[in-house]
Amino acid sequence: MRSKNKSGVFSRCALLLIGVVVFGARAGYSHPKKEPKGRCFGVRISENDFGFVDESGQVIISGRNYVSPFFNGRAWYRNGNRYYLIDNQCDVVSSYLVSKRKSQAGGFGEGISCLHVGGETNYLVSISGAIISTNSADHVLSFSGGVLSFKKDGKWGCYSPKGKVVIKNTFYFIFTFSNGLALSGVKHDNGDVLWGYINRSGDYVIPPKYTRGCPFSDGLAVVQKDGECFCINPFGKCVLKMSGVEEMEYFSEGVVPVKMKKSSKWGWVDRSGKWIVKPTYYWAGIFKEGLINVTPSKGGLSGYANMDGKMQIKPQFLFCKPFENGFARVKWRDGSEGIIDHSGNVVWRK
Repeated sequence: MRSKNKSGVFSRCALLLIGVVVFGARAGYSHPKKEPKGRCFGVRISENDFGFVDESGQVIISGRNYVSPFFNGRAWYRNGNRYYLIDNQCDVVSSYLVSKRKSQAGGFGEGISCLHVGGETNYLVSISGAIISTNSADHVLSFSGGVLSFKKDGKWGCYSPKGKVVIKNTFYFIFTFSNGLALSGVKHDNGDVLWGYINRSGDYVIPPKYTRGCPFSDGLAVVQKDGECFCINPFGKCVLKMSGVEEMEYFSEGVVPVKMKKSSKWGWVDRSGKWIVKPTYYWAGIFKEGLINVTPSKGGLSGYANMDGKMQIKPQFLFCKPFENGFARVKWRDGSEGIIDHSGNVVWRK
């Protein structure tokens, strides 16, 4: 999630680096003390106490040193000197001895998570907990599009699931793949970086000519050139360009939020550029599950609107993330954080 005061869509392209230090060891474990009712969520229970709660707000696991969100039905927690991989019912799948207390587990993408073992060794781990390959990258992104973007010796490339280098690390940056393409940058001698899109062979399909760019979503990517934001298709053709645009978020559920220069307000348009909701909001996020996180008043609180622009969950949050699988993470102005459902009902607040 990005702050409503930060730059637009391009802030969503921020680098997510994964680091974990473990030694692998499979084992069987007893079930949690409480059976969850519905989905589970990793939360901070108190300042130094992490755990998981279910949809009813019941605490399923507590007293942990670290917990991760669920990805692909799997999450991680650390208890002392051991990391645990759990399923969406909080049952343990595998565990790994930890060699450094400050390590952290990465999320699963397409059923694979990268675990940094320490030194220059990483494991790629499946959702079954099996180590399927190793690599020596300095940093990695989430597994996406059948490959893993990695950084080594200051340059980016891509690994296959088996740990084979499929794109040599010669690039300034390679983001995750979507629509068969990955955002990639070229840094010039004057320090400027231009962005384009490469295919799985490492060839530029769309030349690096944009000052900013984002991954493809809903078959379109938002780019910027000569101070103008517009959308291109996977062939590099401009398919949506509007005058007076200051920022654009990425496409989701067939629409893209747009901020206009003149009013500094946000609305959203469809793929043809037709306004669904004219610029009304002082900030707009991303549509997920028919709702979009928005801020109706300048410097005010945020809530959620529907596709027609009508508020469905009243503004009451300092910030709020897009919905995922029926729930969203939010933060209230008193500093408490929590989870809400589509109706705005509080599942967890602490």
